Amino acid sequence: MDTLDPNAEHELGPFVRRRASDDGPLGKDVGTVCWAMGRWTEVSVARAKFWCDSEREFGTAEARRKGIEKQVKRKRKRKAGEDDDGGNDEEEGRK
Repeated sequence: MDTLDPNAEHELGPFVRRRASDDGPLGKDVGTVCWAMGRWTEVSVARAKFWCDSEREFGTAEARRKGIEKQVKRKRKRKAGEDDDGGNDEEEGRK
């Protein structure tokens, strides 16, 4: 195989080429190249999952509206919880 997948070339290509041409103590370390390629695959899958989830959650105007409503509810709930907890912690600290 002469080239990497075009999607991997930008992020992984320079590293692989440097490893393949290096004559230092770790020169031509195939294990490191294999690890890097595997790690790149893991990161790429996680990145793709993130973008698919984002598209599903915010891809339409209706989905964006629902997402914003959900965030507002969470924020209000969290704020209400902080108000309740904040007073108790201060009183316990004084005792």
